[in-house]
Amino acid sequence: MTSTEKPFAGLRAFVSASTRGPARAVAGAWGAAGARVALHYRTDRAGAEDSVRRFKATGARGLLLRLDLADDSQAEMLGASLQREFGGLDLVCFNLAMKRASSTEADWLEGVRHGWKHLAPLTAKSPNPRVLVLVPGTGEGAWAEEVAGQVWPIFAGHPAVSLFGVSRDTSGGWSEEVLESLRIKALA
Repeated sequence: MTSTEKPFAGLRAFVSASTRGPARAVAGAWGAAGARVALHYRTDRAGAEDSVRRFKATGARGLLLRLDLADDSQAEMLGASLQREFGGLDLVCFNLAMKRASSTEADWLEGVRHGWKHLAPLTAKSPNPRVLVLVPGTGEGAWAEEVAGQVWPIFAGHPAVSLFGVSRDTSGGWSEEVLESLRIKALA
């Protein structure tokens, strides 16, 4: 993509848990393609600051939001903030790929429920809204299917939802090959 090609120019996006790995790859791809992106984090301030540095280095525009999506009142504030700042959303990415088997199910599932409840209305006016949900890939163990099975019904009825399985490599991180395939998927 050349510096003048911005196929996502004018689009507005939100990416949850975008401090590292798969979600940071999506946020970077969308930002580099011209979208204004709201980057989200809950506790990883250092990761968030690193994400912002990387994001701005591509010439991308956006904002950084710290909140707990599992708290409905904070998710409601998120929706109001994005309505005020962006006027709506065209692209949404929920990052559940970082969920581990040891994570409390209530936290991640409530975060998606509350987040979507307050973000779905912001996609209503978009002519072509897209939702990308990053879930643990099959290499992450049997519980990965459980994650996808419990998340999918939350988005029932939305015409443009894609689940994308992301598996860690043997070192416990994400290979550049996996992240590149995710960037391609995000721009498709």
